[in-house]
Amino acid sequence: MAAKCRLEGDEESAANRKGFYVTPKTDCPHVLNIVAGNQKIGVDPSDICSECEERDENWLCLSCGVVYCSRYVNQHMVQHNEISKHPIALSYADISIWCYSCDSYIESPLLHPIAQTVVQEKFK
Repeated sequence: MAAKCRLEGDEESAANRKGFYVTPKTDCPHVLNIVAGNQKIGVDPSDICSECEERDENWLCLSCGVVYCSRYVNQHMVQHNEISKHPIALSYADISIWCYSCDSYIESPLLHPIAQTVVQEKFK
């Protein structure tokens, strides 16, 4: 199930504002498969893409800890997921978490510790 995009307010007002928000999925079953191992993942928001050395729009694979660029740059994280089947990645840009298997942004209390570590490292 994909994340839901919802327009704010009534349809006409929302269309004029062109605003929306994303509701993350809260029941991703893939979180349990990666949580046990993410204590060993190194976190450095300044890491570059391991394929193309992109610096600005990178994602951390929460299964193996490798950093790749986003689908809007050279799609290296997308390719990593297709090859490895590692489902969950965390954006160093906005600290959102995406599950490729669910095709959705996700939110889970089990991922709060690693997201908090990224926040601390990014803003220290």
